[in-house]
Amino acid sequence: MGGDSLSDVNSRKIRILFYVFAVLFILATLFMSINSLNSGKSSVTELETYNLAVRLLDEGEVVEAMKAFSEVQRVSQENSRLEAYALYNMGNITTIYGDGSSETLLMARALYAEALNILPEDHDIRKNIEIINHMLEEQLAEEGKSEAEAEKIIDQGQKAWPQPGEEPGDGEEPGTGGDEEDY
Repeated sequence: MGGDSLSDVNSRKIRILFYVFAVLFILATLFMSINSLNSGKSSVTELETYNLAVRLLDEGEVVEAMKAFSEVQRVSQENSRLEAYALYNMGNITTIYGDGSSETLLMARALYAEALNILPEDHDIRKNIEIINHMLEEQLAEEGKSEAEAEKIIDQGQKAWPQPGEEPGDGEEPGTGGDEEDY
């Protein structure tokens, strides 16, 4: 009978170890689930921040809207479409509420260019870049720059923007070849 009690003790130890490992497994699974929920929560927060920025802009709170769009752009890593929309809106704010100087227009165009590198198919972004280029030409002329100087300033400030269907970075630098129209 002494052997039976030793086997009972060993069996009990094995069951306890099994339960401990089962509890540890459940806790680890629960911990991973909580972490994945928290990472999903940040996406919602980015969207909430974006919606807040739009609401602030609608209410005329331009500075606060710009801060909120900037925050969306800063934290958006996985949601590049949301980042592009934030950059696009920051370009709009800079264009509409800026002082109209060539420096401000170049900043707005840089924001649009970043958005276009994320969403190369977006026609609204391309159209805004065309409008900004025209505004820049007019402003530089007003600032006393010759047409050649204005063209040089515009070309230096312009990034390589992808053509529709291209991936960012695949396009040529504007003005470096080909008969295609630059955006």
